[in-house]
Amino acid sequence: ALQLSSSEYAAEEAARRQAWLQKVPDEPPEGQAGSALICVHVGEAQHWRRFDSSEVLEDVVNFARSLPGVPLGRPIGLSNVTLRPAVRLDLATECGLTLQR
Repeated sequence: ALQLSSSEYAAEEAARRQAWLQKVPDEPPEGQAGSALICVHVGEAQHWRRFDSSEVLEDVVNFARSLPGVPLGRPIGLSNVTLRPAVRLDLATECGLTLQR
């Protein structure tokens, strides 16, 4: 019974992550003008993806939630590490802002 519960949990988690991924716009082709290459760090893993710069921070959040290792059902945090010091993004107020910002 425990084995079945584990497999059911894994299937449910995969379905939830797929639901988040379905909310993410299609990735623009490499080299397309106006695209931004974003890296999401989850633990030691790095996940790279391109977004059109007119897409919004919420799209990046949805992508991040689709990644293995990101807690489901709990708040997540994103930071802009290209700035020094890194700037924590306010997901409550900035999710509607474009990546151009």
